[in-house]
Amino acid sequence: MDLVLSENQFDLVYNSFSFVIASMGAAFIFFLLVRSKVAPRHRMAVTLSTLVVAIAAIGIIAMLLTMASAIRHGLSVIALERRVLELRENHRRQLVERGLLAPEPDDIAEVEIIEDAPPGEDTLPQRRAA
Repeated sequence: MDLVLSENQFDLVYNSFSFVIASMGAAFIFFLLVRSKVAPRHRMAVTLSTLVVAIAAIGIIAMLLTMASAIRHGLSVIALERRVLELRENHRRQLVERGLLAPEPDDIAEVEIIEDAPPGEDTLPQRRAA
């Protein structure tokens, strides 16, 4: 069962994201302006707070753009989640191939996602026997 947002639900989520982005932008600017007025021993904390707010804002913007793009292209929330999982797995596989990430231990079973399971059946990822 795919989860599809109604127009009102989409507007609520979009407006919430917009508010959070505006708030984080204001906090970022505030931290930048206040940094020089803070006692020297606290400047590093304000600098790190600025960095954290900026990174969080970028993450929220990415989520908003991904959601808007998915809706624009007619993808449901479930299809979008599957695509994100697929991209993450491909990225992880590339990192392992390049030697930048340790491969998963052989004793950990791979996860198999059950697609199009009949109603009432468990659709959570199942572990294959190793």
